[in-house]
Amino acid sequence: MDPSLFILAITLYLVSMVATLVAAIFEKHIPDRILNTLIIFHLLVLPVWFLFRNPAHTVEEPGNSNYLFLTFFCSGILASGVLLRKQYPIYMKGYFMLFLLSLPVFLVVPSRVLGFICSAQINAVSPHRIHVSENYYLVGQGSSKLPPEKGKEPYKLIREMGMFHKTLARDIMIPSPTDSINLLEFKENENIFVRTYFQSPTGADSLDLNILLKSFKDSSQIITRKIN
Repeated sequence: MDPSLFILAITLYLVSMVATLVAAIFEKHIPDRILNTLIIFHLLVLPVWFLFRNPAHTVEEPGNSNYLFLTFFCSGILASGVLLRKQYPIYMKGYFMLFLLSLPVFLVVPSRVLGFICSAQINAVSPHRIHVSENYYLVGQGSSKLPPEKGKEPYKLIREMGMFHKTLARDIMIPSPTDSINLLEFKENENIFVRTYFQSPTGADSLDLNILLKSFKDSSQIITRKIN
């Protein structure tokens, strides 16, 4: 997850939870018009997010759609504490209760909740990973700027650095599903040469890839295909 997005998401989430708890305690002093304005704002953000959402915006490379959904979710949390204490229809209380129910999930798997409130995707921070070598991994990219290829999925090469990671290459098209990967050659800051093993319609197969580390544009090159 992008460090700035991570800091913003966890700050807004925790502040929203504390604020809604305090507001619930002092709900008698909060005018209905303020709560209604917050509810309307919350509901208006959702269609705006639908209009501007972009599959290319991810938790690693965030865009407007990430921040819009984060605003939608946190505004739902802010409204929920007071709304549940006031006389509102049961269906509205049930809807806003869902935002508060994210808290117990956050206590168990915080990364999953933070990934969801920033992207509206449950597995935003836990895509398919393939270990390459040491702290280098191929991770499912989700979407790609390249034309889709039948039987292949886009991956990116990352280097883990504690809580964060650095993306070294993108748009690496790998056969799906891939059984395993064998590292053949690794030149730091230049390229990684790997062999992928997968099942094709004709049986076991393998594909050699040269992953360039200098450019994000189409970072993979097919070298050879070996039929086993």
